[in-house]
Amino acid sequence: RGAHQRRNAAAAVAAVKALVGAGVLADDPAARARGLLGAVHPGRLELVPGSPQLVLDGAHNPHGAAALAAALVELPAPRILVLAVSRDKDAGALVGALLPVVTAVISTAYQQERALPPQELAAKVADAAAKVGAAGGAHAAKVAAVSRAAPELGAALPLARQLAGPRGTVVVAGSLFLVGEARAMLLGADTDPVLLSDPAATPGNLRS
Repeated sequence: RGAHQRRNAAAAVAAVKALVGAGVLADDPAARARGLLGAVHPGRLELVPGSPQLVLDGAHNPHGAAALAAALVELPAPRILVLAVSRDKDAGALVGALLPVVTAVISTAYQQERALPPQELAAKVADAAAKVGAAGGAHAAKVAAVSRAAPELGAALPLARQLAGPRGTVVVAGSLFLVGEARAMLLGADTDPVLLSDPAATPGNLRS
C-alpha cells in the first residue's frame, strides 16, 4: 500500500536486475515475484481488517507523515487519526502534514516517559489547525472542532472507531512505540520497536 512503498519495491527490483546484469545473481523472475508477494513490513501501512478497518503506520517525522498522508487518500473516509508523539519530535509538522486528509485527531500517549502528554499534543493539533486555517483551510477548523484527547490507546481506539463508523478508517500513527502497543493489543504481537523497524530481527539476535 502507498506510492512510496511501490517506489521502494521498484528500487529493490532495479537493484536485483543490476546485480543480475553484473553477473552477481542468477536471473530468476519467479523468485523476484515471490519476494514481492511475500514482503511484509509490520507497522508500515499495516492493515488490521475489521469494521471500521484499522491502519497502523509508524510515521514519526514530517517526511513519513507526508508519505502516510498521500497513502491515506486511497482509504475510505471518514479517516480518524489516533496520534501519539515523542517529546523530541516535531509534532506540529506531523500534524500539519496529516490534517488535510483526516476527519478528526485523537491525541493520546504510549506508555513511556518519552511520550508527549495527550493534552499537550491536543494543543499542538489545535495550533496546527489554526495555522492551516489561516491559510484558507476550512477543513482544518472542522477537524480541530471534533478532535479529542485520550489518556492511552485503550481509551483512544473505541473513541476513534465510534467517530469512523463501520465504513471509515482508523489510523494509528506518530510513533513506533504506539504502533507496537496497538499490534500487541490487536494482534497479540511483540511491542519491541526494533522488531517493527527491522522485520528480519528476532528477540534472539537483538543486541542489548
